[in-house]
Amino acid sequence: MRGVDNLETGKQRTNEDKKEYLWRYSEAKKDLEREELLYKEAVLSFYPSYSIGGDGGSGTHEAKDLSDRIVREEMIKKRYLKKRYLKLKILTEIKDAIERLDDPDEKNVLVYRYILLKKWDVICQELDISWKQIHRVHSRALEHFEIPARQQDKNVEKTEKK
Repeated sequence: MRGVDNLETGKQRTNEDKKEYLWRYSEAKKDLEREELLYKEAVLSFYPSYSIGGDGGSGTHEAKDLSDRIVREEMIKKRYLKKRYLKLKILTEIKDAIERLDDPDEKNVLVYRYILLKKWDVICQELDISWKQIHRVHSRALEHFEIPARQQDKNVEKTEKK
């Protein structure tokens, strides 16, 4: 009986790992939106509403100030683009992993739940499936869902560190 319990616990852990992986989509999307807002704010901060040298000063530092501003802006842009690339990579990887499922109902449930962030009652209505059935489909989808190999290696490392 213990062997069955251990097998069931291992299956639950695996499903929990899969859910955790799928929820990374919403985290990455939120991170991406926040990074975009911060980038826009940083870029706007480089362009004050007044013109350079418009304060009646001598203007001797205008060229250096402008080149410093351009360098800082390029640095911020590079950092933003790198973070954006990494987040988009996560989003794409998760979508692709869902698309590898064979059953369209399983795909739909995972997309509605983890990509569109719908609540169970909304998913039931939109897919016209009962509450009980939607959870069966979700369980089946998790059983068939495979975390990409690169990500599995990272999850194992994370678990071993704990």
